[in-house]
Amino acid sequence: MKKMAYRNIAIILLTLGAAAPGMADEVHFGPIQIAAFENARLTADCDGSVTPTPCEVTFEFRHGGGRLLKQATMMIQPGAAGFLDLAAAQTGIAGPVLLDPCWKVTRGSATASLEVFDTFSLRTRILINWGDRSVPRSGDVDFGLAGITPLDTARINAFCSDDQDVPGRLPAECDVTFEFHDAQGRLLKQTRMTLQPGTAGFAELRWPETGATARRVELDPCWTVASGLAVGTFSVIDTFTGLTIAQAYPATLISGTP
Repeated sequence: MKKMAYRNIAIILLTLGAAAPGMADEVHFGPIQIAAFENARLTADCDGSVTPTPCEVTFEFRHGGGRLLKQATMMIQPGAAGFLDLAAAQTGIAGPVLLDPCWKVTRGSATASLEVFDTFSLRTRILINWGDRSVPRSGDVDFGLAGITPLDTARINAFCSDDQDVPGRLPAECDVTFEFHDAQGRLLKQTRMTLQPGTAGFAELRWPETGATARRVELDPCWTVASGLAVGTFSVIDTFTGLTIAQAYPATLISGTP
């Protein structure tokens, strides 16, 4: 959940050669293959509520064989986000490309996601938050950046756990607030609901609600569970067919040196 909304100010140092040394260990998403018509995007969302300082984040795309394909270091303000793209066509490799995307945070605290989307339609096909996990939780939860097009609907889902966290005590109902922000931290939509244990609910953001004029917009979905314990997911849904085309669990926060 956003505590502050800052304008995204990113200083980008882009290289196509060897990687510069960093202070933090690299965090890998694992190998992923993209087709000739696809684009891979590494994103980072600087969380100012934990460490209210700018985040210094380094993104890297390496080939499956270990060769560095693209690298960028960004300084991202708290509450804002940044990303680095690599299109398959930029690699100079014919056919499918096996990538090893990774990132590291050397300052501040940030969540990250990896997106793969079609370079023609710009629709997200794969969305992976670093550290995916489906466990009941309370408090503020972020999902990482996710892009939608005019053909898509963004949805945050919540299931109120009916497990007994304390023996002999009945599960509590869940007070959940869903929020959709843009990449600059601006609140686009907020929905609050109470869910009974063992039931689910969701909030959606449709394209007209983004106010975007571009063909694609990056969203920063998040939620707060004020009471009870809930399991959450984020989905991108085809507005016309109802088909879920991407889904992810909340992202994990990783911190560098304060």
